[in-house]
Amino acid sequence: MKLTDTATSEAKLPDFMKEDWLEETLKELDKANMTPEQRAELEITIAGNMTKKVAMEEEWKARERKVVMKLIQLGVLTDEQIADINDVSVDFVRQIRTGLSGKAKNGK
Repeated sequence: MKLTDTATSEAKLPDFMKEDWLEETLKELDKANMTPEQRAELEITIAGNMTKKVAMEEEWKARERKVVMKLIQLGVLTDEQIADINDVSVDFVRQIRTGLSGKAKNGK
């Protein structure tokens, strides 16, 4: 521990570490008969699982955007129909439509 004099106590935690359910779960784990090593291993596993969850959610949103873009480009459905089919808001569809028309104006 040669670097303890330069270490700061203010480590930025990932956003998911601030969720209420996680704090409650960690409090319950404190009550369990776990060694510090077992608890650290479990916390690492939880953090890894949450990272995977966040990545999956981002992938899902990207696919959702792609589907909406393709339906807009077909030009057959209204924004309301596209929103209804994909279970998204009409504002979401309009935001994507605005982005597409902005790209078209810029020649991209």
